[in-house]
Amino acid sequence: MSTGTDYNLAVPSTHLVYSEILSVTSTMRKNSRWATPIAYYPTPARASASLASSLGLRAAVHTDADGASKSRQQQPVRTEVDLMVGFEQLKRDVRAASTDLLTMPLPTILAPFLALIRSPISTAPITSAALSSIRSFFCCGLISPSSPDLRPALSELSNTISHCKFDAGGNNADEGVILRIMSVVKECICSPVGAILGDIEVCEMLETVLTTCCQVRLGEAVRRAAEYHMHDLVRVMFRRLDDLQPVEEGSVGQEEDNPELRMNVSPTRESTVQTIDQVLDPSSPDAEKTPVPVVPNINMTPYGLPSITELLKVLLSLLDPTSQQHLSRSHTDSLLIPSLSTLNVTFAAAGPTIAKF
Repeated sequence: MSTGTDYNLAVPSTHLVYSEILSVTSTMRKNSRWATPIAYYPTPARASASLASSLGLRAAVHTDADGASKSRQQQPVRTEVDLMVGFEQLKRDVRAASTDLLTMPLPTILAPFLALIRSPISTAPITSAALSSIRSFFCCGLISPSSPDLRPALSELSNTISHCKFDAGGNNADEGVILRIMSVVKECICSPVGAILGDIEVCEMLETVLTTCCQVRLGEAVRRAAEYHMHDLVRVMFRRLDDLQPVEEGSVGQEEDNPELRMNVSPTRESTVQTIDQVLDPSSPDAEKTPVPVVPNINMTPYGLPSITELLKVLLSLLDPTSQQHLSRSHTDSLLIPSLSTLNVTFAAAGPTIAKF
């Protein structure tokens, strides 16, 4: 992967973005929600609900506590029109840019893809296509340490893939989305841009991967793939200890008190699958379909001891027999085996260095 301004492409980066836009929008048009020809879509990014209705598109109507109708501009939920128009706007922005996208802010490029991943009306195949595009941007060097506005883009990306939402499309389709998420998480942390991620962002993504490893309701192949991804992530994370200096125990404890750094992993989650949060935590109610507001952590500092310590605490808690007495034997094994293998990789990668802290 390129770490500077050179792309691993034989064509301009604009061609890559055009190709990914075409790939995602083609998948969207296979769904009845977006079957309307693009020529009939409104040009403004914020079309009125009445115009969307006249096009046969469902524009949600929201009401407040008093029963009064709210305008869609005040809602975080994007309709079919908004999601498709977002890609058309990106095409116009890319067309107006130079032959390369070195000066275009990264959040502008990622915005329509992330909006589609966050949307509760997106299906599993559509979400999978959007995640595949994000991974292509990593592999081809479009997301690199030299990308403009990289920090807010990574913060929004990590939050989005950790709270990915989509309509259930069957167990195989849902597991396909999970595999895509695992690959994007690996690119985020293991690529050259991973060193810029903050502790909160890293903990969010680690919780997603580790929870997938322990879910007995998922297929064996998916859980094993998540486990191998987890091994790659901990190798990269614990190698950072070589660049860190041991600090006073009190200062580390103050950082660990942040509730956003806490990870929650459990194998006992069963219900219908509607979102990635419900794939990994199906006990959450259907009312949770409203997308989680994304507030980019622009001033995040690179991750270090707080996230590494939190990961170790979670792995050790999963091995604690007193905390797993209420689980069945199959659930207990689903926790112990991934935790032990991950700890084994951890000590193999940085055993002597851990002792210094």
